[in-house]
Amino acid sequence: MSKKLRYESIAVYYNTCENNFKIVDEYYIGSGNSEKIIVSSEVPLNWIKIYECEYDYKKNKFNKGKLIERHGFLRAGNAIQINTYLPCGMPAHMLEFERYDYLIGTFHLAENGKNGILEECVKLSHTLRSYLYYIFE
Repeated sequence: MSKKLRYESIAVYYNTCENNFKIVDEYYIGSGNSEKIIVSSEVPLNWIKIYECEYDYKKNKFNKGKLIERHGFLRAGNAIQINTYLPCGMPAHMLEFERYDYLIGTFHLAENGKNGILEECVKLSHTLRSYLYYIFE
């Protein structure tokens, strides 16, 4: 089993964007698209979905709402660009992806409030398929 767990890279650019990414698709989410988020991975991603965030006041947490965009299979080394606005407070959108090993990753499209590195906000969770993948790998 691999000891490295995080293969995804999420880069944020505020004015310009480096051209060393192989961007295969571009999405415009929300209004005031002043930030560019580049999502890439060293391993293939089965799909990427972008949802609206809905806040649950009773449970004090964000839930995924309506599906806004869906990107299919993303090859290793390729990237997608999301043009959006990253709020400093409550996020309006969240991104969810499934890796080749069926792990599900999620993060909110908002500033992390610490150092601006969105990769630190990614939460990975196992599914039944990911457990089976690693048992029979």
